[in-house]
Amino acid sequence: MPKNEETIHRTRKPNVAHFIGSLRIGGAENQAALLLNTMDPERFNRHVIVMHEGGAGFSDSLAPDVAFYNIAYRRRNSPAALHRLYRYLSDNRIDVLHCHMYLASIQGAVIGRLAAVPVIVTSEHG
Repeated sequence: MPKNEETIHRTRKPNVAHFIGSLRIGGAENQAALLLNTMDPERFNRHVIVMHEGGAGFSDSLAPDVAFYNIAYRRRNSPAALHRLYRYLSDNRIDVLHCHMYLASIQGAVIGRLAAVPVIVTSEHG
């Protein structure tokens, strides 16, 4: 790696994404929103990826600089939705993917590995 690329790589803030079904009202959803909002924005680029938007919940409470992306997952379009997840992880060079709840953890871990995300964390909750 050329010296200038190495310097750029060292100074780039890590991209951390949380992947969850939605940000509706619930314990896991609250935890994801709290984790995102308390991460230091000077040290991390923060992303939240939801499978579907759902109704009222915690998405309005996210800090304005948290990137929000909805893959619009439904059973009938799951291959396309999972491809959107793959593209988002790859295009945004996600360094850490934290998956919340069972379905998001299973799908996120597989797609995250395919997208070459270096660190994948899963939390089943409850």
